Amino acid sequence: MIKLAKYLKPFSAGLVLTVLLLFAQALSDINLPNFMSDIVDTGIQKSGIAHSAPEAMSENAMRLATLAMTEGEKTLVKASYSLVQTSEKNNKNKTYSDIYTAASGNLWTKNKTDKDNAQALDRVFELSARTLIYLSRGSATENDKTDSTTDGFGNFNLNNVYRQLPALEKIPAQMLGEARSKAEQSDKTLLAQSGTMMAKLFYTELGANIGAMAAAYITKVGLKMLAIALLGGAATVSISFLSSKIAAGTSRDLRRALFEKIENFSNNEFDKFSTASLITRCTNDVTQIQMLLMMGIRMVCYAPLMAIGGIVMAVKKSVSTSWVIAVACIVLVGFIFILMSIAIPKFKILQKLVDRLNLISRENLTGLMVIRAFRTEEFEKKRFEKANEDLTKQYFHASQAL
Repeated sequence: MIKLAKYLKPFSAGLVLTVLLLFAQALSDINLPNFMSDIVDTGIQKSGIAHSAPEAMSENAMRLATLAMTEGEKTLVKASYSLVQTSEKNNKNKTYSDIYTAASGNLWTKNKTDKDNAQALDRVFELSARTLIYLSRGSATENDKTDSTTDGFGNFNLNNVYRQLPALEKIPAQMLGEARSKAEQSDKTLLAQSGTMMAKLFYTELGANIGAMAAAYITKVGLKMLAIALLGGAATVSISFLSSKIAAGTSRDLRRALFEKIENFSNNEFDKFSTASLITRCTNDVTQIQMLLMMGIRMVCYAPLMAIGGIVMAVKKSVSTSWVIAVACIVLVGFIFILMSIAIPKFKILQKLVDRLNLISRENLTGLMVIRAFRTEEFEKKRFEKANEDLTKQYFHASQAL
């Protein structure tokens, strides 16, 4: 491969471009499942509610949500929301009453914020929602406790809760702290589900069209998926074109250099290499190198990118399963090593059998008149069939090893 590098040098620009396109293809293939997961998890299961921190809340909803928050969290929420009238227009030149048809009075609307602040807000509302669930279970009857465990907010009637807000705001700090402690120990998935359910309750209270929210989210993510898929497809086609061009150009230069080298052989070197072997090197061997380059540029570079990207994405999703990925990688590498150790010797034998077949073919073609004169056609036919059969069997064995 080191000697082959000098023949790849004229195509260095194409190689660099191919590697960049491989990055684009790998990113496309890695991210597409994430978008599909978002459509199922958020678009369908969560009705298009991507954030636990709602875009708008009534004043009573704000009092209820901040009831289970710490002072620092309350400060963050109040700084991230603005109190507006329903008759005011948003940045899309629509009044809030058009969007939230059941809203009356003033609304708390979320300000534009960065990604980190948005995640912090979601975490605050998720903890608040889960704390409220534990508080409600603590004050419910046994039947209510059984029913409320279904989704956390199955028995929440906001109007009833709002009427009890003055009493809820006087809950002892100890009881609130115990519920908060349980919420902080909850699973992330459970917290996210609780936050989404509370946000859905707040949106429903305001008369928001939940179905339209889900459809808008699915459409938005679907268009992103389509764009990424098209870019990935364009990258794949470009990679195939460039890799084929690089492989064909390299094999052309390699054949030319090989032919010039053979023409300058000394008599001693001609005695060392058979004519059939030299023909094999100029044709079959160079073709194999061409195929290796064409497939290698696409697969050898692409596979590590996918492996690294897949491992990073899997660990990011669940750190606890990283040991499974590590074991799988070790087993896979070991399996590949075993396969290569078995296959490489078989392919070396295969190369010798190709030389043997070319030798017999050449002898038959160049000595055709002699063969006819001595009537040895059947002998030569059996000789060729034997070499051909041996090559076929060895090819099957080598392919089975892979």
